[in-house]
Amino acid sequence: MSLEFTGYLGTGAERRSFVLRLLGPERHEEGGDYFVTIDAPAVLTRVERIFGVDENQARQLAARYLLEHLAGRPIYDTEGRPVDLRELLSRT
Repeated sequence: MSLEFTGYLGTGAERRSFVLRLLGPERHEEGGDYFVTIDAPAVLTRVERIFGVDENQARQLAARYLLEHLAGRPIYDTEGRPVDLRELLSRT
């Protein structure tokens, strides 16, 4: 899963730039777990590493974590079209 998306978060006065980078899953050197790195400054205060016991679980947990932090706020591409983040994440 490697994804980079640039668009907008929210609508009207609440609209702001939204950049998302997902990298991984990568195997952690210690312990053998896998992690996905999430960089989404509009919704996260820092770059996060989300761990799972295998690649699939790391992907699933990273997607869930990101969706929870978006808290239902809509996302749009750079042309103003709505983006279904669940669908976008399922293709990675």
